Amino acid sequence: MESDRSGIRAESQLGGSGVTLSRLDLERSAASTGFQVEPLEKVFRLLELLQLVRLLNGAGEIHPEILTTDEAMQSIIRTRPALKLNALNVQKLKA
Repeated sequence: MESDRSGIRAESQLGGSGVTLSRLDLERSAASTGFQVEPLEKVFRLLELLQLVRLLNGAGEIHPEILTTDEAMQSIIRTRPALKLNALNVQKLKA
């Protein structure tokens, strides 16, 4: 993993949406699929981001816990004006 860029240390957990992957999990997945660890980590992170966007655009809900367990970061994500406006617009369209 690119711990210097991703903010994830080798011993930390990856995930926030019920699936938590450790460095060992990533290495096992890489070994079984033939992919490198770093691209797999990026794919898992992108899938989390995709899930967040689907919930935002589909239900008008902001779920930062999908991306991070850090409560301060969750608060920052939850209060982003663009995300709040998008969520409000989706909720209005669904009403």
